[in-house]
Amino acid sequence: MAADHVGENVTGSDGDQRSKVNGQDLEQHPRGDQEPAADHVSRGLAVGHFIRELMVEGMASFLLVFWSGVAALMQEMHGTLSFPMVCLVVALTVGFVLCWLGPAHFNPAVTATFAAFGYLSWAKLPFYVMVQLAGSVLACLSVNGVMRPREEHFYGTAPMPGHTRLPFLLELLASAVLMIVIATAARGSNPTAGGLAIGAAVGTLGLIIG
Repeated sequence: MAADHVGENVTGSDGDQRSKVNGQDLEQHPRGDQEPAADHVSRGLAVGHFIRELMVEGMASFLLVFWSGVAALMQEMHGTLSFPMVCLVVALTVGFVLCWLGPAHFNPAVTATFAAFGYLSWAKLPFYVMVQLAGSVLACLSVNGVMRPREEHFYGTAPMPGHTRLPFLLELLASAVLMIVIATAARGSNPTAGGLAIGAAVGTLGLIIG
């Protein structure tokens, strides 16, 4: 009868036990040998993804600081760009990086905020900050090498002499507005629109507060 073949155990020529169900042999493979290999692959994928995140952060910081510095020096040294054009260069750089490279924080303040609100693991924070600073320093060295500015040409931002309270308040307000835009874009489903929105916010805030 067919019922006699269900659950029958047979011994092969090599002496190993196999289960036979309805005439078909089903070899029993131990799962313990597969789990370490799967864990190893998962760890490898996680490390590779984290390295890619760091590369994106470093490149994003480099591109933003480099093109911002070049645009500022083009205005300061040669007068070929107006201040609104400098803000446009910064906005387009941010939008291009976010739409092309992928999600990036650009600076430690954004990274720390993301970690505080649970968008990023605290364990990743030091690595993000290190690659951001490295990319920014390398960008400054590259700007100096390409543009060769004189001492009186400073391409960064600094408060006017004798005025510290108002610039501080403006920076605080601008940072809060920018973080609201970034947090909103991070929760959206369209990364391209989010990148353009963040770039527009950066350019507009730069145009307003300098």
